[in-house]
Amino acid sequence: MGFLSTVSVSLEQVAQVQPTWQLALLALPSALALLIVAHVIRQLVFFDRKAPPEVFSLVPGIGSTIHYGIDPFNFFFTNYEKYGDVFTFILLGRKVTVCLDTKGNDFVLNGKLKDFNAEEVYTALTTPVFGKDVVYDCPNSKLMEQKKFVKFGLTTEAFKSYVDLISAEVVDFVKSSPKLANQTGKFDVTKVMAELTIYTASRSLQGKEVRERFDSTFADMYHDLDLGFAPINFMLPWAPLPHNRARDRAQKKMAETYMDIIRERRAAGGKREEGEEDMIWNLMSCVYKDGKPPPDREIAHIMIALLMAGQHSSSSTSSWIILRLASRPDIQEELLAEQKKVLGDDLPPLTYESLQKLTLNAKVVKETLRLHAPIHSILRQVKSSMVVVANTPSSTKEYVIPPSHRVLSAPGFTARQEKYFPEPMLWEPHRWDEGHPLAYTGYGLEKEEFEDYGYGMVSKGASSPYLPFGAGRHRCIGEQFAYVQLGTVIAMLVRLIKVEAIPGKPLVGTDYSSLFSRPLAPADVTFTRRNLMGFLDKSPVDATSGNNANSEVSTTVPSTSASTTDLDKERASAPGSPTKNGSDQDASGSEQQDEKTGLETEDGDGNDEALYPSGLKLGLIMIALCLSIFLVALDNTIIATAIPRITDQFKSLGDVGWYASAYLLTTCSLQLFFGKMYTFYSIKLVYICSIAIFEIGSAICGAAPNSTALIVGRAIAGVGSAGIFSGGLVIIAYSVPMAKRPMYTGLVGAMYGIASIAGPLLGGVFTDKVSWRWCFYINLPFAVPTLLFIFVFFRSPTRKAEAKVPFAQRAIQLDLPGTAVFIVDIVCCLLALQWGGSTYAWSNWRVVLCLTLFGVLTTVFIFIQWKMGDNATVPFRIISQRSVAAASWFAFTLGAGFFTLVYWVPIWFQAIKEASAFKSGIMCLPMVLALVIANILSGIGTTATGYYTPFYYISVVLSAVGAGLITTWTTHTAHPEWIGYQVIYGLGVGFGMQQALITIQAVLPLRDVPTGTAIAMFTQNFGGALFVSVAQNVFNNRLVSELVEDAKGLDPSIILHVGATSLADAIPAEFLPGVREAYNTALTETFYISVAMVCLSAIGAAFVEWKSVKGMKPGVVAG
Repeated sequence: MGFLSTVSVSLEQVAQVQPTWQLALLALPSALALLIVAHVIRQLVFFDRKAPPEVFSLVPGIGSTIHYGIDPFNFFFTNYEKYGDVFTFILLGRKVTVCLDTKGNDFVLNGKLKDFNAEEVYTALTTPVFGKDVVYDCPNSKLMEQKKFVKFGLTTEAFKSYVDLISAEVVDFVKSSPKLANQTGKFDVTKVMAELTIYTASRSLQGKEVRERFDSTFADMYHDLDLGFAPINFMLPWAPLPHNRARDRAQKKMAETYMDIIRERRAAGGKREEGEEDMIWNLMSCVYKDGKPPPDREIAHIMIALLMAGQHSSSSTSSWIILRLASRPDIQEELLAEQKKVLGDDLPPLTYESLQKLTLNAKVVKETLRLHAPIHSILRQVKSSMVVVANTPSSTKEYVIPPSHRVLSAPGFTARQEKYFPEPMLWEPHRWDEGHPLAYTGYGLEKEEFEDYGYGMVSKGASSPYLPFGAGRHRCIGEQFAYVQLGTVIAMLVRLIKVEAIPGKPLVGTDYSSLFSRPLAPADVTFTRRNLMGFLDKSPVDATSGNNANSEVSTTVPSTSASTTDLDKERASAPGSPTKNGSDQDASGSEQQDEKTGLETEDGDGNDEALYPSGLKLGLIMIALCLSIFLVALDNTIIATAIPRITDQFKSLGDVGWYASAYLLTTCSLQLFFGKMYTFYSIKLVYICSIAIFEIGSAICGAAPNSTALIVGRAIAGVGSAGIFSGGLVIIAYSVPMAKRPMYTGLVGAMYGIASIAGPLLGGVFTDKVSWRWCFYINLPFAVPTLLFIFVFFRSPTRKAEAKVPFAQRAIQLDLPGTAVFIVDIVCCLLALQWGGSTYAWSNWRVVLCLTLFGVLTTVFIFIQWKMGDNATVPFRIISQRSVAAASWFAFTLGAGFFTLVYWVPIWFQAIKEASAFKSGIMCLPMVLALVIANILSGIGTTATGYYTPFYYISVVLSAVGAGLITTWTTHTAHPEWIGYQVIYGLGVGFGMQQALITIQAVLPLRDVPTGTAIAMFTQNFGGALFVSVAQNVFNNRLVSELVEDAKGLDPSIILHVGATSLADAIPAEFLPGVREAYNTALTETFYISVAMVCLSAIGAAFVEWKSVKGMKPGVVAG
């Protein structure tokens, strides 16, 4: 008790001595630190020794979510080696126990209903998409009956008709699709196979009426309904988000469409046409055990479930097959040769019986399903405490899984284990040949068990490491249809086209962001038609009736003979070995690029590919970028607390606006020009030159003998700044794939926030203890490691413009006329705002001339941009893109509001609260600290959910509320108010600061990212430069008018030439209260500018598209 008593007394004394605002300031980071410490202590000390071991994590609630979400198989293998086949991890606040290997699959997938429940896990996600009373929105007994209904419809007779119909759809698609219109070309496999899969499934399984509607109505409804599987819906399926509203409208409309088809069939007498064996007819004839037929709405919902669930798995698998065949032309030719050998050289129309004879065709499908399982994780909710026997690296143990956990099975993990499949990451269809060196070993094979769960006997799947369709009561009933559909599609495509991988482009990685795994898009391959026109003119299948047509098929094989599988050649051509961590990396190394591969070149033609840097290399590049951003951000804020002392020394209160505007003027006027430089010239060289210019400007500022020299130095530093920030973001785009980019951009944003924290503090320390000149000298040492790391470790992609070209051509490339006009245009605008109403009257010829020139030059600049086309500094095709325009407006308004407060809030503290430069920096900490936290959280949130748009809305609300509250400050405002209001505003700005940059990188092709990034940075900085000048004007005019009222008898010109920190020394005591009132009124009315601008940012937020960054093309990479 003595120790606790002493501690409590000490804390009480601290609370009494320390100001409230300091205690409040310490509360937030202290609370976060305590949560992390408590989380770590719980894992290390207060853990349940009977429960499975928990994967160590640092952040409570987040746990291992990011590692698992980026690459689940890497996560499984990493922890399998550490903990064994049973372990627990935290997934978005929930504890999930992973059970691996065949015994783990059996434990989870064949668990009893009283122990494990699938409905609680999936119903929130699937019910809004599928509809009520089906799948997971009904009792399990009813679900089993529904599965039985569907199974009854998947008869051999139905499959026979499906082969005809699917063949017809493939032929028609290749004949009519614009993507395959030419003799040779390139297409995105993910888009083409998704489209072809939906057509073949709708025509065969869904029925003729559904297929007819898919060319118009159904296509749009399917797209909107598919949005229901967005990653964010794993957490917020109920949220009133735009894509959820579209999902709900589409679900209702699609269900009504199915019911219309059912009613039409009933009205026609309920008689099907000959050869029509679709699932709607089957379900219309089914009856539940209680004697009641399923209502039309239930039939409609079952049909939606069949459409959605089957589409994802089949399109993903068929995409992987095409991508794999493109990298293995020998297998393609073997497939064609097999058809000729088995069916005949004339390649007759494919039938269900002939499809069964194509064994290599089936092995290609089977091998692809083994290596690329459509579903990587199968989850169940634990309902009662379960004992599981686990194999740890050292022994066998028994664990108890509590009801609060979920359990996870990963059949795809087992299919990647070396003990079952030698060289498991090598795609080799011949491993399924008897006696093949890579054949399935049969390790652990036990007698297969069967059980009837209510829809017929099915394999429990307990002993097989190959379970692409699951096992137990929830085993996929569409398994046989999937094999028929995939086999038919691949067999027909091999006849029609030959696909090849783009030279130098490795196999794409896997997108794990949603319920279904799929290739990262885009996944381009080239194609060549195989004597296509003659084949298509004699279509082997009548697409209308689905019956075989008598026709001759003429398909030729290339003159070079088809090569047989040669494992030694395969390994030699693509060296590498399977990884032990189970990530998407095959033995040929082709998937080693899962998160490290560039998918688009500078000119979009597939050349100039390189690997993303990784490990230490990437770490040092990121350190360099963070340091360079630290330089820029430090220079933005370090001067804020030093300005009053500078104005004291130079007697230049009227120049305050220029200290900010000169820097922002050159920054924003050259921002777009640097975007062109990064597009056409060496990223590394331009970036290094930018840092050098910035350092020269900083040195001039530090040595400035007067206010004019300081302004010139700030202008030069601004030139370098224009290239540093946008260049840093461009380097991230060339070093990190799209799915991870928000997290790294958030890291850079956090560094911006850290510098914003350090800036006022360092500025105050240097100003009070040394000299304000060190606010600029401090930049110099940071340049050394930045220049070194970028020079050594970052390799720029080759630029065509680096070659020697005539000056006239180079001027066109860089849009020098447009740049020159733009610079003068911006200078005229800012001069007019700086002079108007303060230095000169608004009617003065100088101000009028500047405004006139601004209008004329803006018109000239727009005309130049229109004439320059793609060589324009701001190409119309980029700025007219909806999300780019909206994000740019958002950045403009957010920058305007933010910079206004950043420059004028410290002056409020120094003038109203009599704070020193250092103390005013401390008092600004709540805003910048909140900004840092929100910046990091937005980066993590965007990476985890895939969506950046929600953070726009959060930013608008918080920043508008925070800025509005700040305008209520008075000379008597206490600590709680000015701390709390700054926190709210800082959170708002932090959540929105990086979103424009993420948006532009998400919606533009990589070659346009430097230009798009420059546009975003320009609008943000121009907003700041423009409205800092506006704020200066408002402040000066308002201060003069208020001094006349509140400090009668005092010459206002004296105040304009006295720094804010010198008020008490320069102003007689009797005038001081009135002067402070005037200062407060002038400053708070200046703050209204920030309120107006952040409110206007809502326009940009409203028009930004909802687009996920997950699974998007990573773009070109620098190694």
